[in-house]
Amino acid sequence: MTQIQCCRSQLEKQYCSDGIEFANVREECDSHIGENSTCEADYFKACCYCCLLGKTAQVQGQSCEPNPKIGYQCGIVFRACCVKGQDLSISDDAPKKEQVEISKEELDQEDPYLHDGCRDINECITGTHSCGIGQTCVNTLGSFRCQRDTSCGTGYELTDDSRCKDIDECETGTHNCPPDFICQNTPGSFRCRPKLQCMNGFIQDALGNCIDINECLSTNMPCPAGQICINTDGSYTCQRMSPSCGRGYHLNEDGTRCVDVDECSSSNQPCGEGHVCINAPGNYRCECKTGYSFDVISRTCIDIDECVAESHNCSFNETCFNIQGGFRCLSLECPENYRKSGDTRCERLPCNENKECQSLPLRITYYHLSFPTNIQVPTDIFRMGPSNAVPGDKILLSIISGNQEGFFTTKKVNNHSGIVVMQRQITEPRDLLLTIQMQLFRHGTVNTFIAKLFIFVSAQL
Repeated sequence: MTQIQCCRSQLEKQYCSDGIEFANVREECDSHIGENSTCEADYFKACCYCCLLGKTAQVQGQSCEPNPKIGYQCGIVFRACCVKGQDLSISDDAPKKEQVEISKEELDQEDPYLHDGCRDINECITGTHSCGIGQTCVNTLGSFRCQRDTSCGTGYELTDDSRCKDIDECETGTHNCPPDFICQNTPGSFRCRPKLQCMNGFIQDALGNCIDINECLSTNMPCPAGQICINTDGSYTCQRMSPSCGRGYHLNEDGTRCVDVDECSSSNQPCGEGHVCINAPGNYRCECKTGYSFDVISRTCIDIDECVAESHNCSFNETCFNIQGGFRCLSLECPENYRKSGDTRCERLPCNENKECQSLPLRITYYHLSFPTNIQVPTDIFRMGPSNAVPGDKILLSIISGNQEGFFTTKKVNNHSGIVVMQRQITEPRDLLLTIQMQLFRHGTVNTFIAKLFIFVSAQL
């Protein structure tokens, strides 16, 4: 391909030289045009007319510098014929080519598109370039280059391969950062960073001050679902979102849900004396204990006397005895050798000189007491003595059964009376039966009396 182009260039140069010679010899160009081929005629005619223009300018005393409008190649021929025209000796029989021919070196020097006699191919005109859309083909000697149609914009420069490259202002020194700032290159620009470095969780403002970063305002929430972000200096904390619990509810240990408050299990009982606290979802209610009823006047629970109200279930042979919060059904059964005297007493039958009978107590009397567990101690609960005391009487009082735990003791008041004292508190409801013996010393004889003391300890009000 290169050889073909080189040969073609030599032919074109030869046709041009013939045209110049014809102009110098004939002083005209038209008579020779029809004798040659189209390719030869084109180059012959062009160089012939260009030479005639140069010769005319020389004859008319005009400048030998060609008008740019006639083209670069024509200008070379114009100037050569103008400058050398006056020195040409033209004969009608044998014109000499070398007198009007432009040398190869001169043409190569004047024409940048000629190289060693070979003319450059303009790929941009022939369409053999490979420039893409948005690029312009620029012909070069022996080749071409593609140039971008648009500029790269501020902060970028165009490279030889028509690419936009970022300008590193920090490296080139074209930034305007103050001395106590550091230049940091960015795509298409740069920024000035203070030399002072902030701790984690802080960022520098334009003045170089370290200010807190509010991580909670970030689009990427730092806390997991179900927690709220609380910003702190240089950091943040995540706190579980606490649901708002209504009255009667509180958060569970995990803080995830509301659970019922058991008001009845607290040390501060919300209900008054005699009441039972019953828990309910989010609330509670106070009810009177079994055996009590609510008094609207005092607004307290009072004991129901089942014996008076006849709401007991005692049999016909039993006696109803009311206690706090309940009742007891009591029956009086006198032991052998005794007879019933009233509802609470058993009298000894006559002994008829029977020594064993005479040693038995004269009387057995039944008593009933009821008090709560919170009764203060020590306290006197029972008094015993002869119904008709006489001077010289003396008694001896003792508890002969039912006091295994030592809750009670006896105390002498005087020679003819004594008392039973509760010396230890009973902490829970229970029924007790004390057998108390009183020995009466009168006029040299000793008589024994028994008191059967039923004690019913009820729950604290």
